Amino acid sequence: MRIKLLIIDDDLVSLLIAKKYLTVSGFEEIVEELLIFNKPIDGLNLLFAAEKTHEVCQYWILLDINMPKISGWDFLNKVESLNLENDVKVIMVTSSISEEDKNRAASFSSVFGYISKPLDKRKCTKIKQIILKSDNS
Repeated sequence: MRIKLLIIDDDLVSLLIAKKYLTVSGFEEIVEELLIFNKPIDGLNLLFAAEKTHEVCQYWILLDINMPKISGWDFLNKVESLNLENDVKVIMVTSSISEEDKNRAASFSSVFGYISKPLDKRKCTKIKQIILKSDNS
């Protein structure tokens, strides 16, 4: 199945770091496209369009929690209301180390992981393993 990887974070420095480490970690081998959004609404609009066109694709999303206007929680609630539930998989990538946030993230069926910022090569390897494991199950 085709995989698109979306990074959604309002922090431009975090986006640059994520892109760098994902690139050096060989993500181009497993994903068709890497898309970066600093506004969650842009990522949601892409998913709304995919729902309308019935695009056959799996979307993996690296999602921050604390963002203005649309938080990661708001984003997850909107994602779970779409008819893409089997095609959208989220890994929270956030500065929050709160157990409450970890437990809340785990309550969403679309969340497959929780990783603390900043990303590094080891954390990108973990993300890759989560994606590959899910693809084989």
